[in-house]
Amino acid sequence: MKIFTEFIVLHKNIGFPDVDNFCPFIKESEQWDSDGDYYFNEIGDHWTNYELSTNIPEKEARFEISTYRENGVFQLDEYDLKHYLELYRNNFYGALKGLSLNNELAVTILVFSTKNSEFYTKFLETTHFFLDYSKGYLLNYGLLNAEDFKEEFLN
Repeated sequence: MKIFTEFIVLHKNIGFPDVDNFCPFIKESEQWDSDGDYYFNEIGDHWTNYELSTNIPEKEARFEISTYRENGVFQLDEYDLKHYLELYRNNFYGALKGLSLNNELAVTILVFSTKNSEFYTKFLETTHFFLDYSKGYLLNYGLLNAEDFKEEFLN
């Protein structure tokens, strides 16, 4: 059985941590690959896309993080993430502690697929890490912050 999940997070437009914080278990595999604008030297920690995968049958996994940044340099937005910013700016989500209409914002999608349930749990831990780091809110599942996400998915 294959597990596929997309989590969408609204957060301030901040620099991201090193990519080694995202699904590091994939890089523990003998065969893995990565791609994305993370590797562009000119954008520093304001990258917008990073993909990581392994194709070993019992350890197959794919992770992607893509971000739409207000006033960002690179705006691929293949997931139409700008739409979520527009919803927030039109008060669809209401007030979210720590965010305001005066902030420059970003929307990030974390995508994961695997057949390995242990990997899926580790992906959930990566999602929690990102929510905690960004102080953001999960938009497509009940407006959860990091603490609420941990309670809902990891406890």
